[in-house]
Amino acid sequence: MQEVIIYSGYIDHSSILVVNGSGTISRLYVPFRVQCISPITTLPSGAWVYVEEVEQSRVDRLLYLIGTCFLPYHHFRIELGG
Repeated sequence: MQEVIIYSGYIDHSSILVVNGSGTISRLYVPFRVQCISPITTLPSGAWVYVEEVEQSRVDRLLYLIGTCFLPYHHFRIELGG
């Protein structure tokens, strides 16, 4: 069974803090794989892509570098295991 991440937070350009459904806290390093859950730019829902870098916006939003664009984290979901 796959673990779905319920919280993620910025640490630095190469890692984020993640909390799974059972409350386990981990540090996740780039590159990591995410699934698009709502269409954005040329990515359809369901597409799997790799995050190459993370950034924090001026309003404390987590951004993922995917390809050549920084995209808001809420368009994606992280799954571990499986």
